Amino acid sequence: MNLLRQGRQHIMIISTGLMVAASLILLGFVTYPSIVEIMKLNDHIYQERVDLEKLYRKGQILKQTLKDYQTIKPTLNQFANIYVAPDNELDFITRLEKVATEQKVNQDITLGLADKKNKASKLPIQLHIDGSLANFVKYLTGLEQLDYYLNIETLRLGGYNKKTSTTEANNNFTLSAFLLGSAYYKP
Repeated sequence: MNLLRQGRQHIMIISTGLMVAASLILLGFVTYPSIVEIMKLNDHIYQERVDLEKLYRKGQILKQTLKDYQTIKPTLNQFANIYVAPDNELDFITRLEKVATEQKVNQDITLGLADKKNKASKLPIQLHIDGSLANFVKYLTGLEQLDYYLNIETLRLGGYNKKTSTTEANNNFTLSAFLLGSAYYKP
């Protein structure tokens, strides 16, 4: 009987061990792929979160950009007039002549050739001005008040007396100025 009991106990231990081993193997085959799949899903969710945060930031930047655009939109028309329209140099020259006439200075204008292939091409300009110092300062102020963007790169000043008499020398001093610069064509 003892032997029979020991045999049953061995069979129970072996069958219990086999059941535990089979359960562990089955659990390993079922849970390991599930764990791997859960980890992949977790990584995917994290990546989606990062992408959504980037999109959110872009959206916030876009909202701010649109808000800034609405703020500066009324002033954009001012900037449209700072360029010389292509093939409309005559209007530019006319405006320069008007400033010279209003400020009572003599003006010679020489326009250079512009490279129209360049998107924001320069229109080289040379101005030779003769007049009194006060009128010259008023002329420069008039140039500054023009809508056009005019970049003066070189300014040379000189002076001379129209008459040689010493009593009239101070009243007839004429300033001669040479301005070298650029206007810009509309891009």
